[in-house]
Amino acid sequence: MAETQTESTESESPSSDEILNEIDDQRDELGANLHQLEATVKQKFNLRRIVDERPMDLAIIALGAGFFLASRKSSDRRVPEKREMNDTFASSKDALMSLGKQQLQSYKGAAKAGWSQGE
Repeated sequence: MAETQTESTESESPSSDEILNEIDDQRDELGANLHQLEATVKQKFNLRRIVDERPMDLAIIALGAGFFLASRKSSDRRVPEKREMNDTFASSKDALMSLGKQQLQSYKGAAKAGWSQGE
């Protein structure tokens, strides 16, 4: 009776060839999924396409970033005339940064929507 139980257990377990084939199939499937994910990410974050679609928005963002970096470099020791100019500069910078932030949020929303739709 013990021999019958051992024989039935051995016949139910998959052979090493079947296990290797299953592993190869899983590896191929994962590779295909990885390539599909890579293609999707490249399409969504293609900078050339983004620049072609929204050149003015990106120029405004770049201008705002330039203002921000320039204001960070200037010192606090200024002559009175420069203070007025820098206040105007700071107001312009704040307005451009706000506009840039809004644009980035719209890009983020569009990217999330496109990603969830699987485009």
